[in-house]
Amino acid sequence: PGAPAVFATRAELSRDMKDGVMEQFRMLFPDDSKLAANGAIRVDGRRNEMSRVVFSPCRLCPEDPKRAPLWQIRARRVVHDQEKQDITYRDAALEVYGLPILWTPYLSHPDPTVRRRTGFLTPTFGSEGRLGQTLRVPYFIVLDKDKDATITPLITTRQRVAMFGEYRMRFPGGALITDGSLTYVRRTDEREVELPGNEWRGHLFGRLRYDLSNNWRTGLDAAYVTDKTYLRRYNVYQGDTLVSTAFAEGFYDRNYMRGRLIHFRTLRQGESQDFLPYVLPLAEFSAIGDPVGQWGRWHFDTSLVALGRDEGVESRRFSVRAGWRLPYTDPAGWLLTVTANLNADFYWVTNNDVGNMPTFSGTLARVYPQVKVDWRYPFARELGNVRHVIEPRVALVATPPKLNTWRIPNEDSLDLELDDLSLFDENRYPGRDRVDDGMRIVYGINNALFANRGGKAEFFIGQSYRFFGDDNFVDSTGLRGNLSDIVGRVRISPGPYFTLTYRFRANTDFSRFRRQEVVAAGGIPALRGAVTYIDLSDQIGNSEFTRRQQVHISASSQITPRWSISGAASFDLVSSRPQPFQMSFQGQYQDECCTVRLTYIRSIDLFTDTSRSQRFLVSIALKYLGEVRASR
Repeated sequence: PGAPAVFATRAELSRDMKDGVMEQFRMLFPDDSKLAANGAIRVDGRRNEMSRVVFSPCRLCPEDPKRAPLWQIRARRVVHDQEKQDITYRDAALEVYGLPILWTPYLSHPDPTVRRRTGFLTPTFGSEGRLGQTLRVPYFIVLDKDKDATITPLITTRQRVAMFGEYRMRFPGGALITDGSLTYVRRTDEREVELPGNEWRGHLFGRLRYDLSNNWRTGLDAAYVTDKTYLRRYNVYQGDTLVSTAFAEGFYDRNYMRGRLIHFRTLRQGESQDFLPYVLPLAEFSAIGDPVGQWGRWHFDTSLVALGRDEGVESRRFSVRAGWRLPYTDPAGWLLTVTANLNADFYWVTNNDVGNMPTFSGTLARVYPQVKVDWRYPFARELGNVRHVIEPRVALVATPPKLNTWRIPNEDSLDLELDDLSLFDENRYPGRDRVDDGMRIVYGINNALFANRGGKAEFFIGQSYRFFGDDNFVDSTGLRGNLSDIVGRVRISPGPYFTLTYRFRANTDFSRFRRQEVVAAGGIPALRGAVTYIDLSDQIGNSEFTRRQQVHISASSQITPRWSISGAASFDLVSSRPQPFQMSFQGQYQDECCTVRLTYIRSIDLFTDTSRSQRFLVSIALKYLGEVRASR
């Protein structure tokens, strides 16, 4: 198994079958790759010397097997060393559908039985902005069955040589992948302005996963870079923040625990690293008890977080939540769920400077109960082949007031978003630093139609009213007044080929829609498309974004089993920058022996908001020969 099958119309072999002469020689490899020659001489039972040879991993046409495959290598002389697992060609030509397009006096590649081996990979060349013309020559090194490395020199016309490397390792219970680069080039500031002198620049990324036992695992995602602009200049990473995380987590029945260390590295122009937080540590534990008959079950959560900065506020927080959840289903069909929690937060704060308030350093604590009563009553009736379900829902949430104070820094509750998903949450803030206190009633109704053949339509609308509580919300959240904004959702899916979703948040008289989102997607594999429209009229007070009104369009088509195309474009309807601000197109051909991909990307620079970038990428991958990529 795994060895190629050999065929010949005539053969003369020695007694030990190690040497011989064969006519009309054929080889069929396990992956269906084929080699044919006029004749072959077998030497020492491991070496086949052939003349007038054709090799191809492509399938032959079933209707006309004599027709030339998509691509093949035709050579005057070929040596196949089965011990070294090499196929070496002399006077070879690469043919596409029988037409020669490239000739070389010498060519060698591993035979189809090779899974991996040390050696050069296919070089890639292109044009990459500030780097100029580029050439990458990767060299792959097999260190062991479970270890390998790749070293890639990057040669450019505008910069000095940069060395890129990758190391991969698998071991019992885990894996490690690291990649990095290093170069010695001209110094620049964060705006890419060149400065006198040279400096070492580079990056190092790493990812580690390890299963300590059946219940515990640990991991590390590390990212380091010497300066803010290096990753963008060398097309390694286009984001604006690097996040490094070390963690350990455990799973026991319904219990979960996790500990993390988190570090943020900014790549934004003008943003100081000194004001970014680091988390040392964030520890969490969550447990859910067994049901106690019909009386529900208990739950328990606790967390410990220490957050620091080189400059600015620092805080430590220990939080506990213990509670009981009791569900009840009445014989009449309505459902009632009662949840009671006791919460406690303990803070140690240093250098909290908020507005005109005096700088606060000290300890704080708050202990408070929280009760939620959630009632819903689904009504259903049959309308021919359609089931109609109407479900009104009302919830009462009660928490003591005056739980929020400026002395507690708001680190995890900035991004409050009121929508159809968060409306009924006990605490609509995403974290624990701020509490949705007071007493409120939340009400909504869901109206849905379900067809027997799979189609469905759904409409939800809801709102909340606060009887009392602190007014700590900013205007744009929709929760500033006692009566909240109205949130809703419309979802229509007549079948598996089309879905339309509309979500909104409007003020109480519908005179203004603060947020709207429309997503329409559908089609069949031959043609699929999606359109997303988003209008965020109000942003939260801490947001760095102003109003956004954007449209994103995407489409794809699997024209044939081998040919496919896709494209996407994003438009900003309120910006003066050129449109679309992002656009991409890709065409691809892929079969069992070849992949050809053409990609075009156009975008406005995220950091300057004006600089336009365009990239053309062409990739051709031939099975066993490697991949050639070019970009400009």
